[in-house]
Amino acid sequence: MDKASFPEQWLQVFGKFSLDFFVVEMGEQKKVLYKGGKSSSYFGYPDKMFVDQIEGSFSDLVLKADQMHVDKVVREAVKANADIDLQCHLIRYDSSVSLVRIAGSYLYTKDGLPTYLFLISDEKRSIVPFDTKLERFNMSFSVDTGSVVEINLQGRIAFLVHEFNNIYEAITIFSSRYVHPQDRKLFAVFSDARALRFSTSSKGNVKGIAFRRTSYNEVFSGYRWSLLSYSLEEGEHGTICKMLIKDSNKVTSQLAEKTLQTQLDPLTGVLNRSAFESQVIQQIELCSTQECIGAFFMLDIDQFKWINDTYGHDRGDDVLREVTKALRGVFRPTDIIARPGGDEFAIFISGIPSFEVAITKAQNICHALRTIKLSEDGLHLSCSVGVSIYPEHGTTFQDLYHTSDLALYLAKREGKDRYCLYGIQSIVRDKEKPIDREWIFSQMEEEVYLSNVDTYALIFTNEVLRKRVGVQALGSKGYCYEVLHARSSPCADCKNPSLVKGQISIRLRMDEESGVICLVREKNLLLKGEHVKLSVSTPLPQTWAETLSKHMPASFLERITGMKGVGPAHKIERQ
Repeated sequence: MDKASFPEQWLQVFGKFSLDFFVVEMGEQKKVLYKGGKSSSYFGYPDKMFVDQIEGSFSDLVLKADQMHVDKVVREAVKANADIDLQCHLIRYDSSVSLVRIAGSYLYTKDGLPTYLFLISDEKRSIVPFDTKLERFNMSFSVDTGSVVEINLQGRIAFLVHEFNNIYEAITIFSSRYVHPQDRKLFAVFSDARALRFSTSSKGNVKGIAFRRTSYNEVFSGYRWSLLSYSLEEGEHGTICKMLIKDSNKVTSQLAEKTLQTQLDPLTGVLNRSAFESQVIQQIELCSTQECIGAFFMLDIDQFKWINDTYGHDRGDDVLREVTKALRGVFRPTDIIARPGGDEFAIFISGIPSFEVAITKAQNICHALRTIKLSEDGLHLSCSVGVSIYPEHGTTFQDLYHTSDLALYLAKREGKDRYCLYGIQSIVRDKEKPIDREWIFSQMEEEVYLSNVDTYALIFTNEVLRKRVGVQALGSKGYCYEVLHARSSPCADCKNPSLVKGQISIRLRMDEESGVICLVREKNLLLKGEHVKLSVSTPLPQTWAETLSKHMPASFLERITGMKGVGPAHKIERQ
C-alpha cells in the first residue's frame, strides 16, 4: 500500500471512521490504497494476508455458490461507476462460514481506474445492517476550522466522502448536488462559521432541518425526506458541531410532505404568504451575518381583473400558473418565490453584489411576462414591478414588503408594464436602461451649453465645448461671454434678440478662428424656476460649407453668419 498515492486530507478524514474500511483501486490488478479501522485481523485472517487476498483474488474467499453472483455485481457496478451493496457467504480463516455485507462507495476515477471505499461487516456481529434505502450519517466537526473530528456512516452515504476537505465546502457541494432545489436555502446556515453560530441560540440546543434529497447514483429515482439535526458543544477541539443526517421512515415522510403542502399555494405551487415571510426572515438574518445585499420584488399582473371578467376565472388560473412558470425561469432555484394572494407575487433573493443585479432581474421579469404566449385567446401579458433593497430600504420583512409595495404602486400609477426601484421617482421602462447623459454628450460633435437668460452665467457645458475653448471644468462663476467668446461683456451671440420664449431659434454662425459654419439651435426654458437658454451648435459638413461659400451671395452669408468679408472667395477651413 502506498500512502503517498492517496491525498493526505483523505487519510485524515478516513482515520475518523469507526468501522473497518478499505480504499481499493479497481483495475485489472486491484490495489489497496489505504485501510483503516481498529482491527488487526479480518475474519481471522492476519492483516497483511487479508489485504493480499483483496489485491489477488477476493472471490476465492467467497463461498463457491456465491462467487458468480459477487463477480457479476462487482463487475457491472465498476463498469458503471455505481455503488455496490451485496450480501455473500465468506470463508473465515478457521474454515467456518460467515454471512457478510459488502458496501462499496464509488469515489473517483484516475487514469481510467475507478477507486472505491469498501466497508465489510460480519452480520453475526451486533452491527446495524446496511440499508440501501435508508441512510444515517453522524459527524462532528470544528466550527472554527471546518475540520472533521469524527465520522460514522451507514448505507450508501449521501455525501461523497472524498470531498470532505472542508466541511462547509462539503455541505455546499452536498446541497447543490443532492438536495431538492426548494430546500437548498435551508443549508445556508452551514455556509461558514459565523452563519452556523448565528443559527443556534445557545450551545446544546438541537436544531432540525427537514429536507428532500436524492443520493449519489440515484438522481433519477426521485427525492426522499431526510432530517438533519445539529447542535453546538464545547470540546477539546473548541466549539464542535454535532450533526446527524438520517432518512425519514414512511410515517415521518408523509408528515413532512403534509407540512410542506400547508406552506404552498395550491394553485401555483410556490410559497404562500406565511411561509414566504418565515423564509425571508431567515434569509435576512443570513444577509445580516454575511453582510450581503438582498432584493425584494413585488409584482402585479396588469389588467388581471379584466382577464378574469373577459375570459373567466379558469383562464385566469391558467395565467397565474404561466406567470409562475415564467418567474421560475428568471430566478434561481434557491431564490424565494411566493404568491401572497390574487395576482400578486413576491420574490426575495440574497447574496447579490449590487443594485444593478436587482434592476436586471426586474427587467427580466417584465420581459418574461411579455413573451408568454397565450395565442388561442390573443392575450398579451405585462406586469408592474416594485423593487426594494436590503439593507438600503429596510432591514425587516415588514419594511421591505412596505417599500417594495410603494415602488409597485408608483410603477402602476406611471402607466404599468414597467418597474420601479424604491426611492427613484422616475420610472425606468424595461426597454430602457439607466444612461450616463454626460457620456452621451461627450460622444456628440455638437457643442451644448445652458446659461441663465438674465445673468448669462453658464450652468452646463459638454465636453466637446470645453475642449474647444480649453477649459477643463466649468467654474462656479463662469459667464458665457467670458468662457465661450473671450469677451468682457455680453455679445449679440449671448443675447440673441431673435429668441422668442417657447420657440426654437435656428441660425448659422461662423467660427472666427476656424471658419467653420455651424447650425445653432436655441430655446428659452424654465429649469427649476430659473429662466435658461439651451444652445446646441452643430458644425456643418465641409462640403456643405463650401457649397454655401461658393454659391451664396456675400451679403446673404454676412447676414446669416454675422461675419463680414464672407463670400465665394473666402476660404473655409475646418479643424
